[in-house]
Amino acid sequence: MMQAIFAFISPGNVPVNMSSSGLTGTIAVTSEALMQDFKAGQLIKSNPRSLTIAQLIAAPVGSMAVAIVYPVLRDKYGIGPNGLSTPISVKWAGFAELLTKGFQALPPGCLVGLLIGIAVGVLLTLLAEKWTDKTPSPAAIGIGMLLPASVLSTFILGGVGQLIWAKVSPESEKNYRIPLASGLIAGEAIIAVVLAIEAWLRL
Repeated sequence: MMQAIFAFISPGNVPVNMSSSGLTGTIAVTSEALMQDFKAGQLIKSNPRSLTIAQLIAAPVGSMAVAIVYPVLRDKYGIGPNGLSTPISVKWAGFAELLTKGFQALPPGCLVGLLIGIAVGVLLTLLAEKWTDKTPSPAAIGIGMLLPASVLSTFILGGVGQLIWAKVSPESEKNYRIPLASGLIAGEAIIAVVLAIEAWLRL
């Protein structure tokens, strides 16, 4: 919505359009993360006061860490389809280009694909009301269209591994699936940062 508003306020200005969506999107994402933190604190019997203090300490530390680490990651991996990228950024960038350049910026057949996507999304949502476990997630399909194949392949391998694990040992899969997946995701991110810093130190 903010992108559409700023398309009228500052027509043809892609940086302004992206900045407006980035600011509003960041507010939503950080608010969601804050609620997740408080939920985790509730599960471990913490209290809102301690969690608020931890958040206030973490905010400046995180800001400094990002200011230092992001340029290192950017220089190591680059920005874009072959480097650092996120699905939401791809969506924002595409929408900004559409709003600033008009429908002529869209590739041929895009509007037809949009209508098909809307119809499929509505159909899957209706089917999920009755067959929840057997209906593919529209959100997962949409994210799959935005992510590169190199990332999707790890999703597929993880899903197949989890399915086999659930068949072989349902109890252990139920207890350890989420902690293991979380550890793998966090470990990959940490290793990427470590490798980037190592490459930077060798310069």
